Amino acid sequence: MGAFFDRHDNTQRDSKTSITEPITATMELSILSLSHPYLHPSSPTATTTRDSNASTTTTTNPALLAADLSHYRDLFTKLRFSYVEQVTKERFLRALVANPPDFTDARENAELAESLKAEKEVLRAKKEEVRGLMEEMETQGRGLVQREFSPSLFHPYIVA
Repeated sequence: MGAFFDRHDNTQRDSKTSITEPITATMELSILSLSHPYLHPSSPTATTTRDSNASTTTTTNPALLAADLSHYRDLFTKLRFSYVEQVTKERFLRALVANPPDFTDARENAELAESLKAEKEVLRAKKEEVRGLMEEMETQGRGLVQREFSPSLFHPYIVA
């Protein structure tokens, strides 16, 4: 067994030292040392990471409450984003797994191409029919306009 470092004073201890010695002997437990990060949040000895159990502390300092509120808002924002991301991934994977892909061969592709050609020809014929009907309706409309709305109706003195 090798030597290991003590938690707080970074000195080497021998592996023969009892592991069951009280933790309080190596750690400083005092109200001032524990409250230092809360009383002096800008000092370099304060921890930069925050615990998410800040609601267990009873403090009435408005600055700390505002900091806790913004911290929890950030946590919930990250949690919501993570949740939406996971739900989206799950839906995508279920959609992929639910319907296995249909593989087609060359014969099926050729049949589809032939049916597509036939349908295109039918569509072209119908378009030509509609184009002819539109031209016929346009000529009939012009004829009706010339016959019904002659200049003699608007000006009784003009004879056509």
